[in-house]
Amino acid sequence: MSKNWHISTAVEGVVFPASIAAFESVALEILAEVDFSGFNLADSAKLSLLFTNDSRIRELNRAYRKKDAATDVLSFSLHEGEVVPFPSASIGDVVISVETAQRQAKERDIYLYQELLRLFIHGVLHLAGFDHENVSDEDANRMRAKEDALYDQYLLKMRSVFFIGEEE
Repeated sequence: MSKNWHISTAVEGVVFPASIAAFESVALEILAEVDFSGFNLADSAKLSLLFTNDSRIRELNRAYRKKDAATDVLSFSLHEGEVVPFPSASIGDVVISVETAQRQAKERDIYLYQELLRLFIHGVLHLAGFDHENVSDEDANRMRAKEDALYDQYLLKMRSVFFIGEEE
């Protein structure tokens, strides 16, 4: 049975360059593609998403990862450790620094929507149990392959979120 996903999105300290509702519509499709079957989630599950600035993500990175630096994306799973005995209504939180995403997009000579898509997928995969740090090369490659596949699958849809009725 597929989940009925909900996304709660907040924007803090930055201007988000597109329609939040349109971004969420693509994000919901991505969530439906990710395997969360190993988690005890309620039939109706939620993801919290925050688009913020470098200052705020640095605070979170320092508080929760003991790294005093801004980063591009953070994931906070509500399903690490022991399995919850009752169905959970939330998978966790994904926090994305729009400022870092803008810099990385410029460095990679890509559009911001491409970087935001990659970061969202990356964060969601962490919530689903994928990892690329302190794991085998095989596990890191498995995460990268899944990230690349989802990115390729949703790139055109995400592009339309940012360029509806506009010339690039």
